[in-house]
Amino acid sequence: ILYFLLFDPAASSASDPRPQLPLTYFAPGLGRLLARTDWSPSASWFTYKLSFNSVDHQSGDGNQFELYRKGEWLTKERTGYDLEYGGSQNHNTLAILNDEPDHDDPCAYRAINWRQGAQYEYVATGDPDLKALGTGTDFVYALGDALNLYNSEREGSTDVLEASRSILWLPPDHVVVYDRAASKSANRFKRFWLALPGAATVSGTRTTMTSRGGQQLFVSTLLPHDAEILVQPAVIPTNCGFDNGFAASDDPITHQLKVEARGAPLKTRFLHVLQGADGGASPDTAVLLESSAGTPYAGALVKGNAVLFPVALDTPLTTMTCSIPVPAGSVVTRVTGLTAGGRYAVTTRSVSGGHEVTIAASP
Repeated sequence: ILYFLLFDPAASSASDPRPQLPLTYFAPGLGRLLARTDWSPSASWFTYKLSFNSVDHQSGDGNQFELYRKGEWLTKERTGYDLEYGGSQNHNTLAILNDEPDHDDPCAYRAINWRQGAQYEYVATGDPDLKALGTGTDFVYALGDALNLYNSEREGSTDVLEASRSILWLPPDHVVVYDRAASKSANRFKRFWLALPGAATVSGTRTTMTSRGGQQLFVSTLLPHDAEILVQPAVIPTNCGFDNGFAASDDPITHQLKVEARGAPLKTRFLHVLQGADGGASPDTAVLLESSAGTPYAGALVKGNAVLFPVALDTPLTTMTCSIPVPAGSVVTRVTGLTAGGRYAVTTRSVSGGHEVTIAASP
């Protein structure tokens, strides 16, 4: 009835205003990035979030990302309420074991965050730092330092040294994610988590998930080299004799991918390539790239794109050389972590099996 009162049934159909809007939107106050390929029902979406975490009922979702394709989420946060569901293991980001908090009641939120290796809710050391953001017609890029979210000076839990992410979306179907994690103390686990809306299989370093609608998500784990890769049902254990939270109604997430650095090293790097695809499609090959000289860089080659990230967060590129195993004219090389407004000289030369690119800072 209200619809009938508001709209004249004899009026012509209104035009869709959305095509006049930008395809990318960034909310700086929340560190929230939303990007899409178009405004049609079959559009692909990419989201990223790096926000403060000091307000009641926020989650440990710093450096979270999501991918939507043809009407389905192929990965998204595991949406739920309170305590356990707010932990980073449900938000497509890293988990890094820290010092046990001073307030160590096993059923308090601080102890739950600690056991998960999650970012601290309410008592984190400070705000994260979105160091870079870039968008274009064929890419969306973000570099986020979430270190402050993992430590809590108030709780005496300050063992995490690195927790940063470089991420590049190559629309419509590929996401390349590079994570840096480090601790002061030994025997502190470091894990990459990804929420999945369906069961998945692991074969070598590739994880394959099929959605309810028959789409596929391929996840290639390129780093660490000896990673432990496991897919498990998305179940939250309750260890305190009461409900530590509950999942949102109709949330599609049913499983989780956990990638862990074996042996809990002091420092590790995670590198993943995600690809959304139709049912029956074959995955694109993802190849690890690592620099051979100069400033250390690492990245991936996938579907005509060579993507390179700095291994260390705040080390400026002076010079860097990397071999790429395809001819120079067949690939777009994307180098991140450069100085804004800086000048760089680029040279290439053919080598056996591909080409070598050298980038050097210029005066």
